[in-house]
Parts: sequence; C-alpha cells; structure tokens
Amino acid sequence: MDNRRTVLLIIAAIVLATWPLQAEQVWPKTVPAAQAVGVDEFSFAVLGDNRPSGADQPQPEVYRQILGQINETDAVLVINTGDVILGSTDMALMNRELDDFIATTEPLTAPMYVAYGNHELRNAEALAVLQQRIGPSYYAFNYGNSRFYVLNTYVPGEGGRITGEQLTWLRQDLAAEGTAMAHRFVFFHAPMFSPMNDIGRRS
Repeated sequence: MDNRRTVLLIIAAIVLATWPLQAEQVWPKTVPAAQAVGVDEFSFAVLGDNRPSGADQPQPEVYRQILGQINETDAVLVINTGDVILGSTDMALMNRELDDFIATTEPLTAPMYVAYGNHELRNAEALAVLQQRIGPSYYAFNYGNSRFYVLNTYVPGEGGRITGEQLTWLRQDLAAEGTAMAHRFVFFHAPMFSPMNDIGRRS
C-alpha cells in the first residue's frame, strides 16, 4: 500500500513538473508560419467570433462545420479575428474553454493565427494565459510575397485602440519588413468602423 502511494505521488510530481511544457505544446499551429519563399499566389481563410453562447459550453457546431469546409479548400493558413471563447475572470473556467477550443480546432489542417478579442481578453491575467497557450499578444509573419499582421485591440488599459508599444512596433515593422513585401494584411478584433452606431470611427 505504501509503495503504491509512493509511485502515485512520484507520477503526480512528474505530471505537475512537466505541465507548463505540455500547456505550451497543445497549440502547435502558431507563429511563425512557413515562409513559402517565391510563392506569389495562395489562398487563406478568415473567420471569427466562434465563441460559445454560454459559460463552460462547447464550441458551436457551426464552427466545426466551417473548419471542415476550410479543410476542403486550398487555404494555406487561417486567421481567426477573435472571441474564440466566451471568456471569464475565473482562470480555471477560462482554461477549460481554451481546452475545448484547442481540441475542436485541432482537425484543421492549415495553421491558425488568432487575434485576441474582448471576450477572451478580460484582464492582464487572461492575457498571460493566452500568451502561454495560444500565442503572442500581437505579431507578424510572412507567407510567400505577403506579410500578415495580427494585432491586439484589447491590450489591458488600451481597449479599442492600437497604441503604445504595439503602435511603435507596428510602425517600425511596416517601415522595415513590411516594405519588402508585395502585400500587407492586417487583422484585429475591434472594427475600425462600427455598423452598430452613428459614430463611425475608432479613436
């Protein structure tokens, strides 16, 4: 009995010791993308707001269907513009939702790049979890003759805007790496112009 308990404790210790590494490995489709140098023509898919409608609920069936349809195309990469989970300030609940999002997305054959939305990015603690499990707060990568920018319009304290360090980085990258590419695509969650009010602008 004591030997069995000792073995179980050792196994538990090993699992806990390797858990952060496992958490980083569960999302293999992250930056950087394959460069595909010399490729001038390619297709990619864009989707977003696939979050469930209730807390601790699974990903919508329509999201699974969309991923299946993308797999039937020749898309080389997929951009998700955010709100991939309902989100929560309870990190245990948020991690369960991320588990489901990752498991549901796994059958996708092309790499997916996520721009964070307001639902998953509730606070700085949530951002830390997202960066560990999904990817950076904002980033850029090349594919073929194009450069892709995936930005964060919900940096804690900067909601709805691209400003501060992110804006400085973006300007520098556009002036350097961006100028060498034939096309530049920019993705983020908050719309530049809202169809839901008469303001029609973002500061």
